[in-house]
Amino acid sequence: MIEAPVVLAGVPIKEVRNPFLIALVSFVGDPVRYSFGFDKLFKEATGFRCGSDSLELPRMPEVSAYVLISEAYVRKAVEECQVPLSDEETNDVLSEIDEVLYGSPLLSPLRKAYRSRSAVLFREGEKEVYVDFPKLRARLIASYPLVEEISYVDDSLIHLAGYLPLEVYETRDFSVLKVNDHVWGMVYGLKVPPRQDWILIWDGNSVSLIELVDLQQEAGAPRDNALREG
Repeated sequence: MIEAPVVLAGVPIKEVRNPFLIALVSFVGDPVRYSFGFDKLFKEATGFRCGSDSLELPRMPEVSAYVLISEAYVRKAVEECQVPLSDEETNDVLSEIDEVLYGSPLLSPLRKAYRSRSAVLFREGEKEVYVDFPKLRARLIASYPLVEEISYVDDSLIHLAGYLPLEVYETRDFSVLKVNDHVWGMVYGLKVPPRQDWILIWDGNSVSLIELVDLQQEAGAPRDNALREG
Protein backbone atom coordinates (compact mmCIF):
# COMPACT_ATOMS: atom_id res chain seq x y z
CA MET A 1 0.00 0.00 0.00
CA ILE A 2 1.10 3.54 -0.74
CA GLU A 3 1.63 5.80 2.25
CA ALA A 4 0.62 9.43 1.90
CA PRO A 5 1.10 12.35 4.30
CA VAL A 6 -2.03 14.02 5.70
CA VAL A 7 -2.72 16.73 8.26
CA LEU A 8 -4.42 14.47 10.77
CA ALA A 9 -5.09 17.15 13.38
CA GLY A 10 -5.17 20.93 13.31
CA VAL A 11 -7.45 23.60 11.87
CA PRO A 12 -5.96 26.47 9.84
CA ILE A 13 -6.98 29.89 11.13
CA LYS A 14 -5.79 32.98 9.28
CA GLU A 15 -2.96 34.89 11.01
CA VAL A 16 -2.68 32.19 13.72
CA ARG A 17 0.43 29.97 13.94
CA ASN A 18 -0.88 26.90 15.71
CA PRO A 19 0.79 23.47 15.46
CA PHE A 20 -0.44 20.67 13.19
CA LEU A 21 0.13 16.92 13.26
CA ILE A 22 1.02 15.26 9.96
CA ALA A 23 0.67 11.48 9.90
CA LEU A 24 1.34 8.83 7.27
CA VAL A 25 -1.80 7.14 6.00
CA SER A 26 -2.33 4.24 3.61
CA PHE A 27 -5.51 4.90 1.62
CA VAL A 28 -7.74 2.05 0.52
CA GLY A 29 -10.42 2.01 -2.14
CA ASP A 30 -10.72 2.00 -5.91
CA PRO A 31 -7.85 3.69 -7.75
CA VAL A 32 -8.39 6.88 -9.75
CA ARG A 33 -6.08 8.78 -12.10
CA TYR A 34 -4.70 12.07 -10.81
CA SER A 35 -3.03 14.83 -12.82
CA PHE A 36 -2.22 18.36 -11.67
CA GLY A 37 -0.48 19.81 -14.72
CA PHE A 38 2.76 19.51 -12.78
CA ASP A 39 4.62 18.44 -15.94
CA LYS A 40 3.77 21.73 -17.68
CA LEU A 41 4.78 23.85 -14.70
CA PHE A 42 7.98 21.82 -14.34
CA LYS A 43 8.85 22.58 -17.96
CA GLU A 44 8.17 26.29 -17.40
CA ALA A 45 10.44 26.27 -14.36
CA THR A 46 13.30 24.15 -15.76
CA GLY A 47 12.94 23.98 -19.54
CA PHE A 48 12.64 20.18 -19.33
CA ARG A 49 9.69 17.83 -19.54
CA CYS A 50 9.74 14.14 -18.63
CA GLY A 51 6.43 12.78 -19.86
CA SER A 52 3.06 13.23 -18.18
CA ASP A 53 2.42 13.72 -14.48
CA SER A 54 -0.68 11.47 -14.68
CA LEU A 55 -0.61 8.70 -12.07
CA GLU A 56 -3.13 6.17 -10.77
CA LEU A 57 -3.53 6.15 -6.99
CA PRO A 58 -6.17 5.10 -4.46
CA ARG A 59 -8.63 7.93 -3.83
CA MET A 60 -7.05 10.26 -1.31
CA PRO A 61 -7.00 13.95 -0.31
CA GLU A 62 -5.90 16.11 -3.24
CA VAL A 63 -2.86 17.63 -1.59
CA SER A 64 -1.62 14.17 -0.55
CA ALA A 65 -1.94 12.90 -4.12
CA TYR A 66 -0.17 16.02 -5.36
CA VAL A 67 2.80 15.42 -3.04
CA LEU A 68 3.13 11.80 -4.21
CA ILE A 69 2.85 12.70 -7.90
CA SER A 70 5.19 15.68 -7.82
CA GLU A 71 7.83 13.77 -5.83
CA ALA A 72 7.62 10.82 -8.25
CA TYR A 73 7.79 13.13 -11.28
CA VAL A 74 10.88 15.00 -10.08
CA ARG A 75 12.63 11.75 -9.12
CA LYS A 76 11.88 10.35 -12.60
CA ALA A 77 13.09 13.55 -14.26
CA VAL A 78 16.44 13.41 -12.49
CA GLU A 79 17.03 9.65 -12.65
CA GLU A 80 15.45 8.59 -15.97
CA CYS A 81 15.34 11.76 -18.05
CA GLN A 82 18.69 12.98 -16.71
CA VAL A 83 17.45 16.48 -15.93
CA PRO A 84 20.50 18.18 -14.34
CA LEU A 85 19.07 19.27 -10.98
CA SER A 86 20.84 19.15 -7.64
CA ASP A 87 18.88 18.40 -4.48
CA GLU A 88 18.81 22.10 -3.64
CA GLU A 89 17.63 23.05 -7.13
CA THR A 90 14.97 20.32 -6.99
CA ASN A 91 13.61 21.72 -3.72
CA ASP A 92 13.60 25.24 -5.18
CA VAL A 93 11.62 24.08 -8.22
CA LEU A 94 9.14 22.21 -6.03
CA SER A 95 8.67 25.24 -3.77
CA GLU A 96 8.08 27.48 -6.79
CA ILE A 97 5.43 25.14 -8.25
CA ASP A 98 3.83 24.57 -4.83
CA GLU A 99 3.40 28.32 -4.46
CA VAL A 100 1.69 28.56 -7.86
CA LEU A 101 -0.71 25.69 -7.21
CA TYR A 102 -1.42 26.08 -3.48
CA GLY A 103 0.36 29.06 -1.92
CA SER A 104 0.28 27.22 1.40
CA PRO A 105 2.94 26.58 4.08
CA LEU A 106 1.48 23.08 4.33
CA LEU A 107 3.40 21.63 1.38
CA SER A 108 6.94 21.74 2.79
CA PRO A 109 6.19 19.75 5.98
CA LEU A 110 4.04 17.30 4.01
CA ARG A 111 7.00 16.64 1.71
CA LYS A 112 9.37 16.20 4.65
CA ALA A 113 7.00 13.73 6.30
CA TYR A 114 6.70 11.77 3.04
CA ARG A 115 10.45 11.70 2.37
CA SER A 116 11.37 10.71 5.91
CA ARG A 117 8.44 8.28 6.24
CA SER A 118 7.83 9.88 9.63
CA ALA A 119 5.02 11.76 11.30
CA VAL A 120 5.74 15.46 11.79
CA LEU A 121 4.62 18.20 14.14
CA PHE A 122 4.92 21.60 12.52
CA ARG A 123 4.10 25.21 13.10
CA GLU A 124 4.51 27.80 10.35
CA GLY A 125 7.83 29.62 10.61
CA GLU A 126 9.46 26.96 12.81
CA LYS A 127 11.47 23.85 12.10
CA GLU A 128 9.48 20.64 11.80
CA VAL A 129 9.72 18.08 14.60
CA TYR A 130 9.87 14.43 13.49
CA VAL A 131 7.91 12.18 15.85
CA ASP A 132 6.95 8.55 16.32
CA PHE A 133 3.28 7.99 15.57
CA PRO A 134 1.19 5.03 14.36
CA LYS A 135 0.71 4.66 10.62
CA LEU A 136 -2.98 4.57 9.79
CA ARG A 137 -5.31 3.29 7.08
CA ALA A 138 -8.14 5.40 5.72
CA ARG A 139 -10.69 5.84 2.97
CA LEU A 140 -11.54 9.17 1.33
CA ILE A 141 -15.26 9.94 1.62
CA ALA A 142 -15.58 13.47 0.16
CA SER A 143 -13.83 16.83 -0.25
CA TYR A 144 -15.16 20.38 0.04
CA PRO A 145 -13.66 23.77 -0.87
CA LEU A 146 -12.05 25.54 2.07
CA VAL A 147 -13.81 28.89 2.25
CA GLU A 148 -11.99 31.97 3.51
CA GLU A 149 -14.92 33.26 5.53
CA ILE A 150 -14.72 32.32 9.20
CA SER A 151 -17.94 31.72 11.14
CA TYR A 152 -16.56 32.27 14.63
CA VAL A 153 -13.23 32.45 16.44
CA ASP A 154 -11.97 33.72 19.80
CA ASP A 155 -8.88 33.26 21.96
CA SER A 156 -10.18 30.15 23.70
CA LEU A 157 -11.01 28.48 20.38
CA ILE A 158 -7.56 29.36 19.01
CA HIS A 159 -5.98 27.83 22.12
CA LEU A 160 -8.07 24.67 21.76
CA ALA A 161 -7.20 24.34 18.06
CA GLY A 162 -3.50 24.54 18.94
CA TYR A 163 -3.78 22.11 21.84
CA LEU A 164 -5.53 19.26 20.00
CA PRO A 165 -2.73 18.17 17.58
CA LEU A 166 -0.34 17.83 20.50
CA GLU A 167 -2.93 15.97 22.54
CA VAL A 168 -3.53 13.47 19.72
CA TYR A 169 0.21 12.90 19.39
CA GLU A 170 0.94 12.57 23.10
CA THR A 171 -2.03 10.42 24.14
CA ARG A 172 -2.72 8.45 20.94
CA ASP A 173 -6.37 8.92 21.88
CA PHE A 174 -8.03 9.15 18.49
CA SER A 175 -11.35 10.20 20.01
CA VAL A 176 -9.71 13.64 20.36
CA LEU A 177 -10.02 13.92 16.58
CA LYS A 178 -13.78 14.31 17.02
CA VAL A 179 -13.12 17.40 19.14
CA ASN A 180 -10.99 18.64 16.23
CA ASP A 181 -14.07 18.13 14.01
CA HIS A 182 -16.08 20.41 16.30
CA VAL A 183 -13.40 23.09 15.95
CA TRP A 184 -13.81 22.83 12.18
CA GLY A 185 -17.55 23.20 12.74
CA MET A 186 -17.26 26.29 14.93
CA VAL A 187 -14.59 28.08 12.88
CA TYR A 188 -15.90 27.32 9.39
CA GLY A 189 -19.51 26.30 9.99
CA LEU A 190 -18.95 22.76 8.72
CA LYS A 191 -21.24 19.93 9.70
CA VAL A 192 -19.54 17.57 12.16
CA PRO A 193 -19.36 14.05 10.65
CA PRO A 194 -22.00 11.74 12.18
CA ARG A 195 -19.70 8.74 12.64
CA GLN A 196 -16.85 8.35 15.11
CA ASP A 197 -14.50 7.00 12.44
CA TRP A 198 -15.17 9.88 10.02
CA ILE A 199 -12.96 12.94 10.52
CA LEU A 200 -12.29 16.25 8.79
CA ILE A 201 -8.75 17.10 7.71
CA TRP A 202 -7.04 20.11 6.15
CA ASP A 203 -6.42 19.38 2.44
CA GLY A 204 -4.67 22.45 1.05
CA ASN A 205 -7.40 24.46 -0.64
CA SER A 206 -10.02 21.99 0.56
CA VAL A 207 -11.34 20.15 3.60
CA SER A 208 -11.52 16.38 3.15
CA LEU A 209 -13.69 13.87 4.99
CA ILE A 210 -11.91 10.57 5.58
CA GLU A 211 -12.86 7.31 7.26
CA LEU A 212 -10.26 5.78 9.56
CA VAL A 213 -10.12 2.05 8.85
CA ASP A 214 -9.28 -0.66 11.42
CA LEU A 215 -8.28 2.01 13.88
CA GLN A 216 -6.36 0.75 16.88
CA GLN A 217 -6.07 3.15 19.80
CA GLU A 218 -2.50 3.13 21.04
CA ALA A 219 -1.85 4.33 24.54
CA GLY A 220 1.49 5.85 25.35
CA ALA A 221 3.27 8.08 27.81
CA PRO A 222 3.27 11.82 27.12
CA ARG A 223 6.06 12.81 24.75
CA ASP A 224 8.19 15.91 24.92
CA ASN A 225 8.13 18.14 21.87
CA ALA A 226 9.38 21.54 20.80
CA LEU A 227 5.99 22.97 19.89
CA ARG A 228 4.08 22.97 23.15
CA GLU A 229 4.24 26.34 24.85
CA GLY A 230 4.70 26.38 28.59
